[in-house]
Amino acid sequence: MPRINVSYGLRTMASDALLHAKEWSLNDPNPATVAYVKALITKAENGGDQAVQELQCLFPPNNTQRIGFGTAGLRSSMSPGPLGMNDLVVIQTAQGLASYLLHCRQQSKDTNPIIAVVGYDHRAHSAFSLSSKQFAMYTKLVFESKGITCTLLDGYVATPILAFAVCNIAASVGIMVTASHNPKQDD
Repeated sequence: MPRINVSYGLRTMASDALLHAKEWSLNDPNPATVAYVKALITKAENGGDQAVQELQCLFPPNNTQRIGFGTAGLRSSMSPGPLGMNDLVVIQTAQGLASYLLHCRQQSKDTNPIIAVVGYDHRAHSAFSLSSKQFAMYTKLVFESKGITCTLLDGYVATPILAFAVCNIAASVGIMVTASHNPKQDD
């Protein structure tokens, strides 16, 4: 019976996490999350088992897992990596949504402009310098860079205010950045 080299498999998983973390940190616009990930990488490269385990949790093997987009949007705690809510995930998600909206308009031959409304709540993670407001601002910037008119509601708003704004200005889409249905530790 062939023997399985378990330590090799663990090293490969750790290597995958390290590689993915390094790639992520090159694209992440947030200096606080980049610094956190780079510190973990340094600790892991110097034999820190806890750092390796955390990197493996933040950056799953083979770079294949991401936050799932469900009926209520994206849900996760604020943290670096593709499974957390962070600036890069928000930017990539906004890019995908903007591309989808533009594709739908092109397919329907609609000539009306796409209009988006974005609202946000109070959620923030000071250690990682992440916040709902920042996510909302990135979303607005991404939409505008794609030629989509976007209104960012002023100040913290409740979700029904966003729904009202969407109807009131006949927006094509509304995005509410909130942790209202997340577990309390994500707030």
